[in-house]
Amino acid sequence: MAFSVNDFKDLLQLLNSNPQWRDELRRVILAEDYLALPEAAQVLMKAQKEMAEAIAALSLEVKALAEAQKRTDARLEELAEAQKRTEARLEELAEAQKRTEARLEELAEAQKRTEARLEELAKALAELVELVKVHSKDIAMLKGFTLEQRFRLNPNAFFWREYRKLRALQLADLDRVDDAYARGEFSPEEWKALNKLDLLLLGVTGKGESRREEYLAVEISWVIDTHDVERAHQRAELLRRLGYPVRAAVGGTNILDDAKLRASALGVFVALNDSEDEL
Repeated sequence: MAFSVNDFKDLLQLLNSNPQWRDELRRVILAEDYLALPEAAQVLMKAQKEMAEAIAALSLEVKALAEAQKRTDARLEELAEAQKRTEARLEELAEAQKRTEARLEELAEAQKRTEARLEELAKALAELVELVKVHSKDIAMLKGFTLEQRFRLNPNAFFWREYRKLRALQLADLDRVDDAYARGEFSPEEWKALNKLDLLLLGVTGKGESRREEYLAVEISWVIDTHDVERAHQRAELLRRLGYPVRAAVGGTNILDDAKLRASALGVFVALNDSEDEL
């Protein structure tokens, strides 16, 4: 016979009237797993609680990490700002370096111009030095020539204390000199030295019975040194070899001390400008 709706209603009334039948029917109808659901629910609730606690702990950790991240972000921002300032400073330094390099280039160009100018000045100075040397030599020659002319034109003004009636002669005026040269009595060096004699004078020296004519073989120099003294002595000796009464003499504006001593040793007469001393 088929189970109708009325039968189902009667069954529900019986189960409600007899709870023990209901529980028995539940055990029959429901499987063991379903019966274990309450226990599983408790386990699940416990797990949920533990998970909630873990989530809470995790939330605290996340919050701590978030705070740390905030601090990290703040630090990163500070570092970013510092980096910006560093980059700005580096740009300033780069610009300063560019300006420095530009200034150094200007200075290098200025140095080149200075060096070129110094080279020009050095060249001009060298030319001036050479010109001064030439002029100094010319002036020395002119001074020497002027002084020699003074001695030649007015020898009595320099030798007046010991000589009178002095007059200038030429080497060609001495016949024995030319004859000696013709006979080969002079070496080429001696002949050259004799012809380079600055001034040959003839005058009178001494008084009374000691009065005599005497030649003066004179070397003239603005400042008399030992070479002048020795040249005068040498050239006077060449003439004395031929029998001429000759005395060596030097004339100038000043005489060095060693030359003065040498003149005294060789008996060379010294005449200085308008005064004279016999040594």
